[in-house]
Amino acid sequence: MSAAPDDWAVDVMAAAESRLSEALRSTNTPALIHVRAGNPSQVIIAIAKEIAADLVVIASHRDDVLDRVFGSVVDHVVQRAPCSVLVLRTTR
Repeated sequence: MSAAPDDWAVDVMAAAESRLSEALRSTNTPALIHVRAGNPSQVIIAIAKEIAADLVVIASHRDDVLDRVFGSVVDHVVQRAPCSVLVLRTTR
């Protein structure tokens, strides 16, 4: 049984989808946008499987202590995705 997201979460997800759509329109980039609540790596992998994705693009950052203890979202997606994964390195 899954709980429905509260109004705040629905508003945040709608705002995220709107901002991502606008960013894609401004670059004329063909892509699908999926905004869902849940464990990030599990949700990314589930969506990739559902839509038979050809490629997942994900950004990485420098590891912190929690990444070293629990593993990072990027590591989990790279190891378990059903398709190719492009990792974009970010700088801080």
